[in-house]
Amino acid sequence: MVTWTNRVTAPHTATSDDGSFTTGTLAAGQSGSVTFATAGTFPCFCGVHPRMKGVVQGTAP
Repeated sequence: MVTWTNRVTAPHTATSDDGSFTTGTLAAGQSGSVTFATAGTFPCFCGVHPRMKGVVQGTAP
């Protein structure tokens, strides 16, 4: 599981490039979590600010 917390005043999302997950829009102070069923690399971006990009990387336990 990965949890994103918005620590600024502008709204943000964490949305996968392929549409497989999103946190929904997070207002200041809100958090959103996504549970990943498999290991892998998952590119993502902010749906409000599409130039903000990131990658979630995880390995199997």
